[in-house]
Amino acid sequence: MSDSEKSYSKAISEMDSYMEYLYDDADPDGGNKEADIEELAPMYQALTKIENRYERFELIGKGGMKEIYRVYDLRSARYVALAKPVKKLSKERFDAFLREAHLTARLEHPCIVNLFDMGVDEFDCPFFTMELKKGRSLREILRLLKNGEGTEEYSLRKRLAIVLRVCEAMAYAHSRRVLHLDLKPENIQIGAFGEVQVCDWGMGVVAPLKNKDLNESEVLLDPDIYGPLLVHARGTPEYMAPEQKNPQTPKTPRMDIYALGCLLQELVALKAPRRPVSEKEVSDNPLRAIIAKARHEDPEERYE
Repeated sequence: MSDSEKSYSKAISEMDSYMEYLYDDADPDGGNKEADIEELAPMYQALTKIENRYERFELIGKGGMKEIYRVYDLRSARYVALAKPVKKLSKERFDAFLREAHLTARLEHPCIVNLFDMGVDEFDCPFFTMELKKGRSLREILRLLKNGEGTEEYSLRKRLAIVLRVCEAMAYAHSRRVLHLDLKPENIQIGAFGEVQVCDWGMGVVAPLKNKDLNESEVLLDPDIYGPLLVHARGTPEYMAPEQKNPQTPKTPRMDIYALGCLLQELVALKAPRRPVSEKEVSDNPLRAIIAKARHEDPEERYE
C-alpha cells in the first residue's frame, strides 16, 4: 500500500471513530432505536402504518360511468374527491373510465381541476382522486339566477368574467390538443373564493396532429376506439355542435367553441340555449354577435 493510500485509510478510520463517538454521546445508553424513531419521526411512523389510504366515503355525485365520493385521505390528512366506476361497469370498460384521469393529468392550469392520484383498490377496482372544491356548480348558480336570486353576487359582469376563465382553460387545453366535448354549466365549478374550474373530462379526446397518425399514448385516449363502450356518453344536446351528433365526424376544437357560445348565451339570457339568440334575449349587439359566431351551424364560420 502506498503512502497516499495509507493516509486515506487512516483518515477514513478516524472519521468513523469520530462519528461513532458523536452517536454514543447522543445516545450513551444505546436506547431503544424503534422507540427513538417513533418519538423523533411520528409522522413517518404514522405513514408506514397506513394500509387503506382512503376512508369516510360519502357519495356526492353520480354519472353514466362513475360515482364521485368525498373521502378522507389519511396520508395527506385532507378530504379529496374520489371517482370510481359504477358497479355495473365491467372490467372490459375500465380503460374507458380511466381515460378521464389520463386526460386530466395532461393538464396543469388554475382553471382545470387537479388530479392527485390514481390506482386500483383492494377489490381490483380502478379509482382516481381529485381536489375537492367547496362551492357550487355553474348549473346551481344559474338555477338561483333564474329564480330571481343571487343577482347581486352574480351580476352580468361577474358572469362574463366566469366565461373568460372557462375560455382561458379551454385555450390552454386546446394548446395541449385536448378537447373537452362536454362543456356545460354542470361541468364548471365555482369555488368558495370565486375560482372557476372546468371539470369532468370523461368525454375528452386528444386531437391528432395534422397529417400525422396518433401515437400509442394518444390512441389510448381516443374515445372513438371504444365504439359502443362510450355510445351512452355523447354529450348534452343543448350544448352539442350539430356535427358532433354524428359519431363518425372527426373531433375538433370548434365543437368546444360551439359549447362556449351556448354557455355565454345561457349566462347572459338566463335561458337554455335551445335556439339562436334573439335581440329580446340579449340586447347588447357585440355580445349577440359573439354568441352567433361561436354557435354558427358551419364549423368553419366559428372562432378558431
